[in-house]
Amino acid sequence: MRFRLSYSGPLFGATQKHPRAKHKHAIRKALHPQLRELWNNYPQLDLQPITLAQAAKIKPAPHAHRAEFADRWAIGEFRFMPVVRNGEATVGVDVLFLRPGAPGVVMNHGDLDNRLATIFDALKVPKSVNEFGRAVPVPDAGEVPFYCLLEDDKLITRVGVDTDILLEPVEGKAEIETNDVRLIIAIDIHPLSIGNPRF
Repeated sequence: MRFRLSYSGPLFGATQKHPRAKHKHAIRKALHPQLRELWNNYPQLDLQPITLAQAAKIKPAPHAHRAEFADRWAIGEFRFMPVVRNGEATVGVDVLFLRPGAPGVVMNHGDLDNRLATIFDALKVPKSVNEFGRAVPVPDAGEVPFYCLLEDDKLITRVGVDTDILLEPVEGKAEIETNDVRLIIAIDIHPLSIGNPRF
């Protein structure tokens, strides 16, 4: 399965000193409706990882049952639904990274790595309350279940990045600001077992 996610807005690098937990969750919230739409367009994602023969006999779980299934990944009032779960598949990620700056100017390597780390953390289900910041917020309307790409970012096994110049302000801003980016994130899901009906 291959699809694309997009993000437009500020992007800050994550470090041990500044983990950017609230910022990562804000990005997670921006990606959630895209992943919900993906799930609604591919009902086979509701299937469990079973054989094709078994899949032919089972109907996908109704949409209303997703929140119950998502209890497996509950933190506070959030119920997370990862598209890719441990033991099912690996993921390749290609990022078109548009940022302010003259074309041909290479970004500081450490800064790029830290900003990509922010994105990869935002693609996954939080593991604990600490990954929200000081407290777990309450989900907004339409955020139960809350859709994420990955159960764990260790499922990302390949990364490609192309950087280029950002030529217009991100949505809601009159001017381009230093930390603004527009990202197109191409996702390639590679099942670990042949015939996995989910992908």
